Amino acid sequence: MIIRISKTIVFFTLVFAMYAFSSTPQYIRTSNIVDVCFNVSWITANSEQGYIRYGTSSSNMNMIAYDKRGLSFSGTTHYVEIDGLSTSTTYYFDIISGGITYDNSGAHYSATTGPVISSPPSPSTRYGRILMNDGSTFAEGTIAFITLKDNNGFGSSGQSQLLSGIVESGYWAVDVGAIRKSDLSDYFSFSETDTIEIFAEGSIYGTNFLSTTIGSPDASIKMPDIVLQPDHILKVNINGSGSVTKNPDFSSYRHGERVSVTLTAIPDAHYQFISWSGDITSTVNPVSVLMDSNKTIAANFATGTFTLTVNQPSNGSISPSTGSYAYGSDVVLTATPLPGYHFVRWTGDATGTQNPTTIHVDSNKTLSCIFEINTYSLNLQTSGSGSVKKSPDQELYNYGTSVQITAIPVNGWSFVNWSGDINGSENPKTIVMDGNKTITANFLINMYSLTTNVVSGSGSISRQPDQASYAYGTSVSLTAIPSAHYHFISWSGDVSGSVNPQSIVMDSNKNVGASFAVDTYTLSVSQPDNGLISPSGGTYDYGSSVKLVCIPSPHYHFVRWTGDAIGTETSITITMDGNKNISAICAIDTHTVSIIIQGQGTVNLDPASGLYPYGSSVTLTAIPDSDYIFVNWAGDITSTDNPKTILITGDLSIIATFSTTNVIYLSNGWNLISLPVNIGTDLKASSITGEIISKGGNCTEIVKWINNAWKGYIVGVPVNDFSVDAGKGYFVRMENTFLWNIFGKDITEIVIPLTSGWNLVGIPSAMLPEGYTAQKMIDEINLQGGDCVEVVRWRNGMWDSHIDEIPFNDFSINSGKGYFVRCLTASSWIPGSNTGPAMINPVISNITDTSFVVSWTTSSSQTGYISYGTAPAVLNMNSYDKRGTGISSTTHYIVVSGLSPLTTYYFDIICGGTIFNNNGNHFSITTGPTLGLPSPDNVFGQVYKPGGTIYAEGTIVYLTIKDNDGSGSPGQSQKLSSIVDENGYWVVNLSTARFQDLSGYFIYSSTDIIEINADGAVDGTSNKSINVKNAKPSPVMILQ
Repeated sequence: MIIRISKTIVFFTLVFAMYAFSSTPQYIRTSNIVDVCFNVSWITANSEQGYIRYGTSSSNMNMIAYDKRGLSFSGTTHYVEIDGLSTSTTYYFDIISGGITYDNSGAHYSATTGPVISSPPSPSTRYGRILMNDGSTFAEGTIAFITLKDNNGFGSSGQSQLLSGIVESGYWAVDVGAIRKSDLSDYFSFSETDTIEIFAEGSIYGTNFLSTTIGSPDASIKMPDIVLQPDHILKVNINGSGSVTKNPDFSSYRHGERVSVTLTAIPDAHYQFISWSGDITSTVNPVSVLMDSNKTIAANFATGTFTLTVNQPSNGSISPSTGSYAYGSDVVLTATPLPGYHFVRWTGDATGTQNPTTIHVDSNKTLSCIFEINTYSLNLQTSGSGSVKKSPDQELYNYGTSVQITAIPVNGWSFVNWSGDINGSENPKTIVMDGNKTITANFLINMYSLTTNVVSGSGSISRQPDQASYAYGTSVSLTAIPSAHYHFISWSGDVSGSVNPQSIVMDSNKNVGASFAVDTYTLSVSQPDNGLISPSGGTYDYGSSVKLVCIPSPHYHFVRWTGDAIGTETSITITMDGNKNISAICAIDTHTVSIIIQGQGTVNLDPASGLYPYGSSVTLTAIPDSDYIFVNWAGDITSTDNPKTILITGDLSIIATFSTTNVIYLSNGWNLISLPVNIGTDLKASSITGEIISKGGNCTEIVKWINNAWKGYIVGVPVNDFSVDAGKGYFVRMENTFLWNIFGKDITEIVIPLTSGWNLVGIPSAMLPEGYTAQKMIDEINLQGGDCVEVVRWRNGMWDSHIDEIPFNDFSINSGKGYFVRCLTASSWIPGSNTGPAMINPVISNITDTSFVVSWTTSSSQTGYISYGTAPAVLNMNSYDKRGTGISSTTHYIVVSGLSPLTTYYFDIICGGTIFNNNGNHFSITTGPTLGLPSPDNVFGQVYKPGGTIYAEGTIVYLTIKDNDGSGSPGQSQKLSSIVDENGYWVVNLSTARFQDLSGYFIYSSTDIIEINADGAVDGTSNKSINVKNAKPSPVMILQ
C-alpha cells in the first residue's frame, strides 16, 4: 500500500492530495510485503524522528516498529521494517512522525501479508548507487522503490509487487529473485528482457526515475547510477486578456514522478486564445507539459473576431466568401450571376435587392442570395413551299434550353438551308437558347436525274425529251434499240415489262436498264466407239467459241475429228456461227518392252521384240552367264520366276538381275538385312545408305532395334546417324527394287551380345554353317550359355516365327538377312561355334610404372585369372580377380602389381578352364616410366542394372579424358578403369591419367570431356560423355 500527497504513480495504491510540501508525512508506501513482514516508508519536509504503532486490529495496535537506522534516528526519509508477522493476515497501523500521530483520518492504514510460498527461487540481486544533485555525493537515506514489468510474454504477466531498499554507504540493493506478483500469490517470474523500474525517493533532496531491462535472472547485476533531481516550478504568464488553469495544480513538481500537467487557456469576453509560447510553442488548447525541468510558459490572447458565413448560391457566386472580421467591421458584398441568370434579392442576415450591399459585423452572421434564369423568344419563318416544326413548342424558353427545329418541305420540294440567327443545311437542327432568335427555313423545287444503261447484251436506249435533269412531275418516253444479231428482252430498274417504247414520270431520281440477248445456234455431237467427246452438245450464242475434247477409252488413243470439225489433236475449238454436227475416231494402244541387264546374262522375249497391243502376253527367259546366277526380275515387275510370262499393260522397263553369292535383294519397301561381309571400319547408318545409293538404289531410311525400341536414320538428316555393326540386323527402306552386291572382307569371328527380350541379329557369310536353320541357331545360343526361345524373320511384308522345340516352320537362316531372337536371359553368342561361353572384349587399363589392370566379360558366370611373366616362354606368375581367387562372374577384373618400370610383360587369360593366348602370340603390355605422385582428384558415380533400382555390382567402368578447350594436354588420355562395389559406386583417381604413350600425366581442365563406358556383361552397357566439372558425382548410369 502506498499513500502519497501528490500525483498518482503506477505503483502507488493509495493517494492523498496536498498542494504544498510540508512536514506532514507524505508519499506513505508499503513495500517488501511477504508472508511474515512488510516495510512502511514516508518523507517529511523537516528532519524528525518517526515510528509505527501496529496490530491485527484497529482497536488494538499495541506493537511498535522503529526506523531501520535506529530508534532515535531523525531525518526527512523514514524507513520502518515490520517483521515476525502471521501469514495472510491484515495489519493496521498509524504513523507517529515528529511527535504527531497520523491515523489516516481515523480509518488507520493497513497492509495484508501474503501466503507462504515453498521453494523460493535462487537469489538475483539488483543494486546500484544514488547520488546527490552534484553527481558525486552519496544520497544516504534515499529510498529506492523497484517494480518489475513483463515485456515479452515469456514469464509472469503484468507487473510485480513493490520492492524497496534504502541507500547505505551510497548503495541500495534488493533481491528481485524473491519478488512476488502484485497479488502476492506466487513469485513473479521474469526473463532478461523484462523491464525494471526504479524510483529514487530523496525527500527534500529530490527524486529521479530509471526504466531499463532487468538482465539475466541468474545473475547479480549493478544498475546504472541515479542522480537526484530537485522539484520543478511551472510558471504561467498571461499576454492579453484571459486566464490559465493547471491540472494538477501544485506549487512544484517532483522530477522522478514525471508529472504531465494539462494547461487550459480561457479567454475573456471579446478575446480569443492565440497560442502558447516560452517552453512550449503550440496553438493546441488544452496542452500537456511534462515537468522534467523548470518551465515558463505564456498564454497569448487577442481581441475577438466574428465569422461572416457566406453560403454560395446556385447559378452564381458572392464575394468575398466566408471569413473572419473584427468586431464593428463593414463588409461590401457583391452577387455575380452565371451567364443566362440575373440577381433577384439577398437572404439571411442581408436583405433587399441592392447589389452590391454593405453588412455591419457585430456578431457571427450568415447570408446568401437568389438568382433566376433568363427567358427568350424563338420566331420561325419559311421561304418556298414548306413548314417548320419546333420541339419543345413553347412561347418562351429558359436560357440554355435546347430546341430542335425541323424543316418539312411539301411534295416535290426540298429543304435547302437555314438563314437568320443560324446557317447551314443540317435538318433537323438543334439550337441553344442564349438570346431572342429569328430563323428562316429555305425550300426549292426538286430536280431529278434519269440514268439509262444496257444491262446485258448489245444495244442502246433513246429518251424524249433528252435533258440532263427533269423537274418534279415531267413525263419522259424511253425506246430500246438492239444491235445486229441481238433482240430486246425487257426493262429493269424503275421500269418493268417488255413494252417498247415505254413512258416514265419523274418524281424521283430514276435508273432504267434495257436487257438484250444474242441470237443462238445448236451444236450436235455423235459419240465415237471407244471414246467420249466433251461437251456432248448444246445451244450456244452467236460467235461463241466451244472447246471440244475427245477422251479415248482406257488403252485406246485418239486418231482424228469428223463432220464439221477436222484435225488430229485431241482438243479443238469451233466458232458458233451456225448449227454444227461433229464426231471422232479412236484406236487401241500398243506398247514396248525394254530389258535392262544387271550383272552377267541375257534375256529372250517370246514373241520377239516389237510393239505389243494392250492386253497381250509376252514370255521372258533369263539366261545367266558362267559363274553367275539369275536373282530376280525388277523394275515394272517383281519376281524370281524364270521363265516369266507378263501381261502388256503399258510400256514396260524390266531389270534382269544376275549376281555372285554375296548379294542382298532389296525390294520396294522395308527389308530386314545384316552385313554378310566387312565393308569398312567405323560404319554409320549414313555409310550404308550412301553405299546403296551410289550403286543405283533409292534408299531413304535405316532403322535399328535398341533398348526395346526402334531408332531411325533418315537420309539427309545427320543428327540421327548411328553406328552399324556386323552381327546386328537393320530395317532398310527402299523406294525401288534393288540388288545390292556387297564386296568386302570375310568376317570370321564375332561375338554378339544378347539381352533379355528381343534382339535384332544377323550372321556374316563366312560364319554361316551349311544347312543352318532357326532351330540350329536356338540350339547354338543355348549351348553357349544363353536361353533362346524364338527366332522371327521378316518375309513378304510380315513377321514369320519359329519357336524352340516346335518343328513347325523351322526356316533356313541366310547371310545378309536380319532376324529377331527372343531370349529369357542375357548372354553372348558366337555364330557357328559349338563351344561353351566365350571370353569377350579383353581390355588393358590403369597402366603405371609398376602395375596394370586386365578386364574382360563372359556370356555366363566363370572363374578367371591370368598367368604372366617377362618372357613369352616363361609365364610363371599368376594374378587373380580383385574380388577374390574363387570368384565366379560374367565380369573379370585382374590387378597386376609389383612390376618393374619400362618393362614388357606377356600374359595369357585362363577363363572357365580355357586358356586364351591371343592365337599363340600371347597378350603383352609395357609399363611406363616412374613419375611423381600427383594430388588425388577422385571422380565417382553410381551404376544400376536395367530398370534403375538394383545396384550393378561388378560392372566394369572405363574412363578416357579428351581435350575440349585446348588449355591442357591435346588429344586424349590412356584408359582408366574401376569396378562397381556392392553399393553401386565406382571411383577413379583422375589425376593418375597418363598420355597414351605413358610418358607423363595428362593435363586437363574442368571443361574437358570424360568418356565413360560401363560394361555389365549380360546386364548390358551404358555410355556417358560429360565435362570434368560434372563428375563429382557423375550422372547415374543405367545399363541397357
